[in-house]
Amino acid sequence: MSLQLFRTISRVLHRAAVLAVFAPGLLAFSNGSALAQSRSLGNIPWPFASLANLALILQFPRLHSLVLTQRGTKALSSLVPGPRPQR
Repeated sequence: MSLQLFRTISRVLHRAAVLAVFAPGLLAFSNGSALAQSRSLGNIPWPFASLANLALILQFPRLHSLVLTQRGTKALSSLVPGPRPQR
């Protein structure tokens, strides 16, 4: 098998895997939005609900900041086969 054919098959399989994960997530998001997110895993009791909200608020900017660092960008880039534009 030539290297070019291997890379093409690798890219197709990677895209199929990404779509296989993305599509159910998108359907779950759409379903949650349509049902006003009332039929998910249930309600969290009050003292724990505030802790869950705090954890979500704290992790969001940190995760996005990590992705924007050189190390985070390198980690994400290693997940995608093929050439990518350089910064």
